[in-house]
Amino acid sequence: MNLRQHVAQASLLYHTIRYLRPIQIYGRLWYKLYHPKPDLRSPPDVRSHCNEWHSIATRNASMQGPHRFCFLNQTHEIATQEQWNGPALSKLWLYNLHYFDDLNATDASSRMQWHRNLINRWIAENMPGMGYGWEPYPLSLRIVNWIKWDLNGNKVNQDMLLSLAIQVRYLRQRIEYHLLGNHLFVNAKALIFAGLYFSGTEADRWLEAGERILKTELQEQVLEDGGHIERSPMYHLLILEDLLDLINLYKVYGRPLSPELIECAKKMHSWSRIMRHPDNEIPFFNDCAFGVAASPIILDKYASILGLEITKNVRINACYLQDSGFFKLKYKHTVLFADVGSVGPDYLPAHAHAGTLSMELSIGNNRVIINSGTSDYSKGVLREYQRSTSAHNTVVLDKVNSSQVWGSFRVARRAKTKNVQIKEHDGVIIAKAMHTGYSHMKEPALHQRVWKIYDNTIEIIDQVLGKGNHKIEIAFLLHPDIQVEEKDKSFVLLSTNNKPCMIFKPDINLAAIIEDAKYYPEFGKSYNSRRIICRLNTDVPCEIKNKISLAE
Repeated sequence: MNLRQHVAQASLLYHTIRYLRPIQIYGRLWYKLYHPKPDLRSPPDVRSHCNEWHSIATRNASMQGPHRFCFLNQTHEIATQEQWNGPALSKLWLYNLHYFDDLNATDASSRMQWHRNLINRWIAENMPGMGYGWEPYPLSLRIVNWIKWDLNGNKVNQDMLLSLAIQVRYLRQRIEYHLLGNHLFVNAKALIFAGLYFSGTEADRWLEAGERILKTELQEQVLEDGGHIERSPMYHLLILEDLLDLINLYKVYGRPLSPELIECAKKMHSWSRIMRHPDNEIPFFNDCAFGVAASPIILDKYASILGLEITKNVRINACYLQDSGFFKLKYKHTVLFADVGSVGPDYLPAHAHAGTLSMELSIGNNRVIINSGTSDYSKGVLREYQRSTSAHNTVVLDKVNSSQVWGSFRVARRAKTKNVQIKEHDGVIIAKAMHTGYSHMKEPALHQRVWKIYDNTIEIIDQVLGKGNHKIEIAFLLHPDIQVEEKDKSFVLLSTNNKPCMIFKPDINLAAIIEDAKYYPEFGKSYNSRRIICRLNTDVPCEIKNKISLAE
């Protein structure tokens, strides 16, 4: 490695570490150096409850046989002790194996004996404190799932109760303060579940610890506009389900519900109702995929079952979720989303993408312009691409990412947005924002994007401000169901179900090129698609005006 590479590496690490909170730094050291000894004492007594658990299946079945599982669209047999932590399978797949989500999935009662045998196998084949199953995140999810399984009417034996207590005690010593965010939230949720499920002094301490973390994290992680602090619509739904589960649990044990818990659940549910396409699913900003979180429709049903009164969203055409940083613009049957916020909290951008000022577009119930999605968390070329600016519908300058994403979950320099504005007047919607992601370059530049919607027309005006000569790319990834017909260099006809839905007209000084592309809507899946791309090499400042005309 030469001097320039050493300097670049040092800069990358500096701009990654400088945002961390002190607790993340010494927490990481503590987590690495301190390994608690599992506490094998007898479990506390189980607490009696006064109400029934409201059972709602938020996941599809993943168990296909006594030893056969499908996670992330990959199916494998787990028949031996070694395979619980086998190197042949990805860590994320094995994490899912240890979650035990299938205990409470669709038609779970039909697999009750499989589940009972699997629990017994897990206890026998996963020694306390050893392997993926004892890492805090899968540990937290499994504790909750086992308790839910009991509350759903499945009788547990003494071996399971003992194992559950050992797991909770171990988790209590492995809280993920070094990660914070959604990991810390699920740690708190597991402690609360265990603290109410068991009784006695020890259980009360678990409950107190979980509620103390929950109170802090509700204030930290639920933004004023209802969005989750990590700015991923997928993780937003995961945390919303956690809140609904906690409300459900407190009702089961006849405990008073804190106003903060109810208010946060309402705000997060309201945000979810705004941030969904007409097909009632999430847009893909930052780490997002279908099939990981419960669908918005299922969580609507869950909230309704719990009696959560949700204020109906005001029907407005121009919505700015200021705290989480998203636009939702509506015109007739057209819905446009745009990312105009930060990549996430500075101290936790693990699930962030370099997609600042990107957009998605639906016409009717059909998605037309989409971000690439997320199909893999493993470090490598695919993960790098899916987090890159090129995988999003925005400007790429000199083939550089607007935020310096690297590794699987790291970000160094980050784009910052400013001058965010939105207004609607006489049927015309104008929204705009600027980001600083290219201001560190040798010849600094700023990217400003303006969306103007009027008379069946959407103008997307990109301004690159600064100096020097730059290579500019602007791409729009199309949903695989969209048919593309390149009439000539002046416009592209897009159709769905063989019916024209819009015409894309590139800037008068540019030609639109159609390229093959990939769409990644689920983990482990990819689909062939197309994208419209405009390229130019020009001096800046410059302005590029692409136009979409909607079919009547």
